[in-house]
Parts: sequence; structure tokens; C-alpha cells
Amino acid sequence: TIISSSSFFGDEFWPADKVTFTRSAIQACPNAIDLVILRGGAADAVNVKRLPKRPAPPKFGRSLTAAQKARATHICIDCGYIYFQPKPFNELPAD
Repeated sequence: TIISSSSFFGDEFWPADKVTFTRSAIQACPNAIDLVILRGGAADAVNVKRLPKRPAPPKFGRSLTAAQKARATHICIDCGYIYFQPKPFNELPAD
């Protein structure tokens, strides 16, 4: 379930409460777009209509190598960090 998407000008996250509005923002965006996605039962607990707008995460200036892109599995929505380490993210300790 898509929870929010970046605005077409890229400096905010907008709640994805209206499919047509989200689709228009995705199509109008001239650059990469960020999405917040929840999978499984966690998505049922979120009321998308009550989510506030918030700033988009900052973009890092460095590109990932092909090997890093292949391993990239998670992106922090607060800082934009891309997890691409060899150890699977789900196997990391909670702290």
C-alpha cells in the first residue's frame, strides 16, 4: 500500500489518500519520485486521510554502484539513507 508520495516538485511528501492525485504527481515529476510503502497488515493500521504533509528526505549526492543497487533493500524516510550492506536488513539487531 502506498502511504505517501513526494510532490511533483520534490520537496514534500503528500499523503496518498487519492489515487488520481498521487498518479498525477508521479506523472508530472520531472525527476525521481519517493514513495512510502507499507506491506502486509501494517498498512491496515494507517489512516492515510489523516497523514500530514511533511518534508521530503534530503538527497545524497553520491550514486550507488551496480553491486550496491543490487543489494539496496531499505531507504530511511527521515534521512534518505539507503541500506545496501551484504547482511540482510531483517537480520540486523533491533538497536
